[in-house]
Amino acid sequence: NIDELIKKYSVRDSKIPNAIKDALNKTGAKLKTQTDKFVRSNLAIKKEFVSPRIKPKSALIDRLVYELRVSNKPFHVMRFKGVRQTKKGISYKHDPKESKRLIRGAFIENARGRSNPLALRRKTKRRYPLRRLVRTSVHDVVKNHDYSTLINKLARDDFSNQLTKQLEQ
Repeated sequence: NIDELIKKYSVRDSKIPNAIKDALNKTGAKLKTQTDKFVRSNLAIKKEFVSPRIKPKSALIDRLVYELRVSNKPFHVMRFKGVRQTKKGISYKHDPKESKRLIRGAFIENARGRSNPLALRRKTKRRYPLRRLVRTSVHDVVKNHDYSTLINKLARDDFSNQLTKQLEQ
């Protein structure tokens, strides 16, 4: 309640929306970092590939909401750690806590005109057509129940601390 905040911190009522906006943005930045870490703890992918798929939308004074928009685009198999072509197919590390996975019959191709190699698999017994191999997206990891409880707890605790700091300044 705004009246309680004015009495408690003895601040002008015009300062409160700005303080709420700043507290939301600082808490949101921490949530983005925690989301990034949570995804990387569940998928064996480097930060440089995960971070661009988590886009923040900052709070404004007329819109006091901080949003994290998470991409539903799946990661290509070549983005995972430890990708190797073997006689049986491609092995890669999907989860940092588990052993490697094998995709039978898959292969790595250095396509002309591309700087990054592709992991492909044949759709039929013939030479063509080929299919790009993709796996889990950030959205699939984030919709996990453990993630929502972790983030809700962090947001609740950190927002009140941030708001107190902003109002005391």
